[in-house]
Amino acid sequence: MRKLTDDPGNLLAPVFPAYRQTLIEGRYVPDIQGRYFAAVFHFGDWLRSSGIGMRLVRHEHVCDFLQNHLPTCTSKRHTHSDPKHYRSALQLLERVSRCP
Repeated sequence: MRKLTDDPGNLLAPVFPAYRQTLIEGRYVPDIQGRYFAAVFHFGDWLRSSGIGMRLVRHEHVCDFLQNHLPTCTSKRHTHSDPKHYRSALQLLERVSRCP
């Protein structure tokens, strides 16, 4: 069984260990950890489908995902979680991955 914090084929998989450690050190409760990882997995899928490589990810991509993709998304990855969780999860991702 795959852990919720694993998605080896995801574009953002290389940052998952550091992201997971940041959540643990920040004492995020398991439910929030799960929601945050679901948001990051979804973002990684969207990046790949948009043809954006990991080294090319910028803050503008996060904004585009949150403002344009998320409200109309019908993908199976979309958790219909509170948009604030997505925003918080991706802000943390930006800090962890040092996204410009």
